[in-house]
Amino acid sequence: MILTELDITDVFYNYIKSKGLDEMVSGSLYRTPRPINSMLEDIVISVLTSGNGQIQPFVLNINIYVPDIRRGKEFILNEERLAPLMRKGADILSHGRIAYPLDGTEFDIIFDLESQKIYEVNGADFHAINHRVRVNVCTE
Repeated sequence: MILTELDITDVFYNYIKSKGLDEMVSGSLYRTPRPINSMLEDIVISVLTSGNGQIQPFVLNINIYVPDIRRGKEFILNEERLAPLMRKGADILSHGRIAYPLDGTEFDIIFDLESQKIYEVNGADFHAINHRVRVNVCTE
């Protein structure tokens, strides 16, 4: 039995909630795309790639969106908010193991933070912290 993209998204949704990262933002944690008009700090989980096999690989993006702050006529990076969110994100996503029960089978999920990067969100006065996470699931 293999895990689907929806399964692995659910695993990390629950993991992030259990670690309290969602409580640090003013918005919500989403399994699906972020609401278009959200002006809040939000966390979005998306699956970039998935595979099959005894060791099933996934690559996830876990993005934390933070509104910029106004400085005169421009908007700049909100370092005061980004810094603690980056530290917490790195702390909980850097390396770990999750036991995931599904339909009578317990899957062993191992993950590592591949990279963490701040990027400017196109067309919005936001920056986002991108956490690229490599995941391996033992399916046997």
